[in-house]
Amino acid sequence: MRRAVVLAASVVNCVSAAEDWFVTPACSDANGDDNKVPSYRADMETCTTLGRCTDPAKNNTQESECTGTGATWSAYTVDNVGFLDPATADSVSLGASTPPGWTGATRFPRAGDADAGASCWALEGPPEQPTYKLPMCKMYNENACCAPIHDAETQWAYETLVNVADRCLQYVNEEHFALREFFCIACDPEQNKYMSMTEDDDDNWGEIRICKSFADRVWSQGGKDYDRCGFMIFTGGPFAGPESKNEIVPYGDNAPDTADDPILPSKFWQDESWRGTQVEQFFNQIKPGMLDNFDFRVIDDTGDNAELVREHCFHGAGGAALTLPRMAVLAVAAVLGSMYL
Repeated sequence: MRRAVVLAASVVNCVSAAEDWFVTPACSDANGDDNKVPSYRADMETCTTLGRCTDPAKNNTQESECTGTGATWSAYTVDNVGFLDPATADSVSLGASTPPGWTGATRFPRAGDADAGASCWALEGPPEQPTYKLPMCKMYNENACCAPIHDAETQWAYETLVNVADRCLQYVNEEHFALREFFCIACDPEQNKYMSMTEDDDDNWGEIRICKSFADRVWSQGGKDYDRCGFMIFTGGPFAGPESKNEIVPYGDNAPDTADDPILPSKFWQDESWRGTQVEQFFNQIKPGMLDNFDFRVIDDTGDNAELVREHCFHGAGGAALTLPRMAVLAVAAVLGSMYL
């Protein structure tokens, strides 16, 4: 099951010819082979601290793990690092990408500014007010990058994941509203600020950048809060790759309600040097249904230039952090809505 296609009702302008297309980075060994380090992890630091060991013969290891007698360890190199390298200039600003990695490229028409206007993946054009209300992603009822059909698919996947027992959906809506925000990224009208697309519709559609501050809200306590109910996922299948632990199949590649594998999130995902942190793995293995071929890269918005970095990573509904009163209103609305489903 791929993303539902809904053509935009109107075309404001053609795609800018100056798009800086996103190119998928990769860690490679001395032979130039891709060793399945996930592309959302591939950058200068990760690729050069991972490599191949001869004893024990193993890929994706750190030098400290290569301890066999006479063993040699060869660090990976990084291919297509592109904008992830602060020294790399992009063709639009002729300066380093800020933050490194962001291009903002889109294949679809933009609203207003031909180079920086809003553009939507699901609508294949500018955002607009939905004709009918969005039950799942109601925070975008005034302006959205999705139509009700996209909202329905998002809700299907989200509720399959968390609505596993009595009151579990209510619990997650009340205590972990950030998870719902993550699933609703496809509807965010400001997604052009943190989404970069590849030029061609191949196996990788581009990258979505998630602020670390938001990732911490989604995955507090190492995921232990979600263990109260658990998740229902789908593992094993022709669409799963080796970089996906236990071959998780994304919701976009199967009907969500066929998920039949119960897990405890804090036990299932563990920090790994090559697959990434728990939350990085979660974002990239449990994806909103229409965004299953995007990579989700977590970037640090808690250090220097935090405000500038936060302009180009998702940090809450509407592309901006919600105020506490607004979050409370939306959470209550979500709970009340779930009571009548």
